[in-house]
Amino acid sequence: MSYLSLTDVKKNFAGNPVIRGIDLAVEQGEFISFLGPSGCGKTTTLRMIAGFEMPSEGNITLDGIDLTQLPPNQRNLGMVFQSYALFPNLTVAQNIAFGLEVRRTPRPQIRERVQEMLELIQLSDYGHRFPSQLSGGQQQRVALARALAIHPRVLLLDEPLSALDAKIRLELRQEIRTIQQKLKITTIYVTHDQEEALSLSDRIVVMHDGVIEQIGTPFEIYNYPANAFVASFVGQINLLPVEVSDFARKEVKMGKQLVRVGRMGEAKGSSAQLAIRPEELQLGPASQGNTLTGQVAGVAYLGSVLRCKLQMEDTLISMDMFNSKDLAIPQVGQELSVHFSEEACWLLW
Repeated sequence: MSYLSLTDVKKNFAGNPVIRGIDLAVEQGEFISFLGPSGCGKTTTLRMIAGFEMPSEGNITLDGIDLTQLPPNQRNLGMVFQSYALFPNLTVAQNIAFGLEVRRTPRPQIRERVQEMLELIQLSDYGHRFPSQLSGGQQQRVALARALAIHPRVLLLDEPLSALDAKIRLELRQEIRTIQQKLKITTIYVTHDQEEALSLSDRIVVMHDGVIEQIGTPFEIYNYPANAFVASFVGQINLLPVEVSDFARKEVKMGKQLVRVGRMGEAKGSSAQLAIRPEELQLGPASQGNTLTGQVAGVAYLGSVLRCKLQMEDTLISMDMFNSKDLAIPQVGQELSVHFSEEACWLLW
């Protein structure tokens, strides 16, 4: 039996379905990310696990115990919010101790646990300070320590890094993963940032419009997306309209150009989309594999990557090239050929 289970969980607000039926099994110690656009239902699902929202239908169980109708204070779950939610009139140490105080933990144990948490978040000398005296990243560390201080069975994080600048966000997400692995605590993380989900997670739950589109490891989600939504939401991808010319030979036509495909999927007509990541394309014609020819329509400099747009008949395709000082930058209007292997592309119906 899985440690945390959601079984046919649904949620309606004023008669409108927000969560349309979710099944999810989480193993103990696993790091799971809910990934999806705003309004897809990921935060609502997290709040139902926490007990801040009650499901309209379905069940939530943790370690064999039905949590579905239990209030938040009886679930022993730790929650970290986007807005830090620290008490401004309490010191860092008092904020961390708050949950333990509510549970009437003996004073010596509270002091010991608070010091342990301060060391864990690398703020040992900051216990006497108030939240207003901390940076945003430090405040979120304190919020994390407060959630962990009560020895929660599951740690829940609702977009905890979205209010921070890029550099601090990168540092803190690495710290969150390190702490999670050190404590081996089951963690559910909500984000709309694909890079966060890919770098942090054991598995990713991709959500859209109140349903789960795909569950898988970061490798599976990126390399084997289940449908066009997952493929386009996670990473950059070209989705190119094609016509199947020979299913048995795995051949399709993009305009007048022939392409051989590695994965055809289950046929649902003669029209489909050819999926290929921009980094799979390489300059020049191929002796083996596929070759496409088009004109450069635009070039975007992205630092470590140069993204080139090619116009191929009625289709625009993106190609990524690693930046180097001796790179010959394609010019708009220039005719280019690009090649890619059969295994690099697949069909979405």
